[in-house]
Amino acid sequence: SVLDWADLQAVQGPDLTRALQRLPGVTLTRNGGLGSFTGLSVRGAASERVLVLIDGVRVNDVGGPAGGFDFGTVVGGGVERVELLRGPGSLVWGSDALGGVVHLSSRIANGLEASGEAGGAGQFAGNLALGGYLAGLNKAGISASYVTRSGFSSAATGVEDDGFEQLALSARGEGDIGPFTLFGSARYAA
Repeated sequence: SVLDWADLQAVQGPDLTRALQRLPGVTLTRNGGLGSFTGLSVRGAASERVLVLIDGVRVNDVGGPAGGFDFGTVVGGGVERVELLRGPGSLVWGSDALGGVVHLSSRIANGLEASGEAGGAGQFAGNLALGGYLAGLNKAGISASYVTRSGFSSAATGVEDDGFEQLALSARGEGDIGPFTLFGSARYAA
């Protein structure tokens, strides 16, 4: 299954999981509001049995007790394409991929793009991207996404807000050098 840029834009909001849950055989579990731990299960397999790649790089938490990937750390603004491989074809990726493989591709904008939205509970999401084709098939881009939500207290007697704030930066480039294609990608989220 593939979700392209148009599909992701049709599902409004910064939460990428809203688009992922539309894929057949996908179940999401979240331990709270926006930004909290979110596990993805494919065809009933545990979330630690779903391999996640961002721009071809494995991002599952190998140091965690289960080794699964937290989709609560990924906002939709910097993602251009989502590919989901399920079934026996995912076995070539190893035991991490018994349930399937999810590949997220970073967005390379064509020129300068900016977007923002605001809503209730102090929520704001903004994206800024710059990129394009440099020469021939060579392309590069950088993007920044910021999401914040003030939240509310999850404890009945609590007064602290369980809000969320994330800044995500990414850069990606591709270029042909003779018969080879050189590819580079970087991602930071805090």
